[in-house]
Amino acid sequence: MRKITAALLALVVAAALAGCMDDNDSADERLSASAVSDSGILSPSDFSYSDEFTKYENADEKISDLIGMGYDAYLYDFRKDMRVGYALSYGNDPLPVEADYGLSGTISQNCAAVKFYNNSALPITAESISFGSADKNSSFGGFSAGTAEAEFDLSGLDSGLYRVSAAIRQNGELSSDPNSDAAVNTEISMYIYINNGADFCEILFANDSTFGLIKNRRTNVLRLISDAGVTPENSSDAFEIFYPYRDNFDGAGNQIWRCDTEKWAELSDSLVEEEWSEERKAFVICRWISENIAYDDWKTDRQDRDYLAGDYMGDYSVWKLRAGVCRDIGQIAAIMLRKQRIPCGVISFPDHLWNFVYLNGNWLELDLVQYVQYRVATEDVTLREPAGNNYSGMLNIVPQSVGSLKNAAVNEKLYTESYR
Repeated sequence: MRKITAALLALVVAAALAGCMDDNDSADERLSASAVSDSGILSPSDFSYSDEFTKYENADEKISDLIGMGYDAYLYDFRKDMRVGYALSYGNDPLPVEADYGLSGTISQNCAAVKFYNNSALPITAESISFGSADKNSSFGGFSAGTAEAEFDLSGLDSGLYRVSAAIRQNGELSSDPNSDAAVNTEISMYIYINNGADFCEILFANDSTFGLIKNRRTNVLRLISDAGVTPENSSDAFEIFYPYRDNFDGAGNQIWRCDTEKWAELSDSLVEEEWSEERKAFVICRWISENIAYDDWKTDRQDRDYLAGDYMGDYSVWKLRAGVCRDIGQIAAIMLRKQRIPCGVISFPDHLWNFVYLNGNWLELDLVQYVQYRVATEDVTLREPAGNNYSGMLNIVPQSVGSLKNAAVNEKLYTESYR
C-alpha cells in the first residue's frame, strides 16, 4: 500500500498562505510556497485526551436506531463545557456547537448546569429539561427539572453514560410543519460520561471497519497539521491571506495586484457580534458561505471566470458573482473565520481543498463544499439550482456521517492509507 507523501498531499498552511497562488501552480509549487518554520509544532500526543474515542457497549437504543444493527457507540470530544444546537430548517442532526437553538452546559464540582438557548427570532422555548441514564442496564430512573434551566447533582452516580434532554416548543406547540422554513425539532439531547469524573461528550455510531477508517483519517489529519508547524497562534491572522492573487501592470508598466481579502474580512465583521461565542461566530459564518456562495460546476473544467473575461477590476470575481469552487470557498472561509480570531487553515490535494479550524481545544475538518445550498451549471451565474445539502457533521471532530465516508473520493486516501 503506497503511503501518502507530501508530493501527493500538500498541506497549504494558512499561516503562510499566499492563498492566492496562480490557479495553474503545481501541487509541489503550492507546498513550497506554504513552508513554515519548525517552531511550535503540535504533537499528536497533545490531543490524547480530547481526541480519544471510547467504545461504550451499554448504550441504550434511544440514542440511535443503529444500536443493535451492527453499530457500536464511541464516545469522544470529552469536555467540561459544551453546547449543542439545531440549524433552522436544515435536517434533524444537531451540531456540537452553539447554533440557532439548543442546549448549553457546564460541569463544575460534580454539578452539571444546563440551560436552553434560542438565538433565532422565532418563539422557540423548552418546556422542561430532564436527566436520566443512557445505559441499557441502568435502573436509574432520572428526573425532570420542569424548567428551561436546571442544575443536576452528579455526585454518587454510578459510572456510565447519562442523557440531558429538553422538550422543545414553538408558539407553545410540540411540533410544526416539517416542510416549513420555520420548522423546529421537538427534542434535543446532550450526553454526560461519568468515569472517575464527569464530562460532556459526543457520540459516534460506527461498525468496526468504519471506525477504523474514521480513526485513521483523524490521525492523518492531525499529523498533517503537526508536521506543517501549524498552531492556533500562527493561524489566526486574516490579512496574511491574499485572495484572490491577481497581478497586472498599470499604464506606466508597474506591476500591481488586486486582492479581495479586506472585503471578505469586513463582511465577516458585519455578520457577527463581538460578544458572541467563537462557536456561534463560526456557525453563522459557515452558514452564510453555504447559503450565499454557489458551487461553480461550470468553472471546474475551465479557467477562472475573471481570467476568461480578461477582467482585472473584479467584475467576474467570486466577490461579485457569489460563485466559486473549493479553492475559493476554502480561502474565503479562512479569511472570514480568522477575522474573528478563530484559527483556520487549508488542506489541499491536487484536486480538492478544504479547511481545518480550531474550536473548543480541537482541530476540526471543515469542508464547506459539502454544505453549499446551490450549484451553478452554466455560464449564467444567476441560474442556480438547489444542491440538496444539509449541515450534518459541520464543525464536528468527525466531519462526515457514516454513510458518506467514501463519497468524497478525492480525499479517500486519508481514510485508507498511512500518512508519513
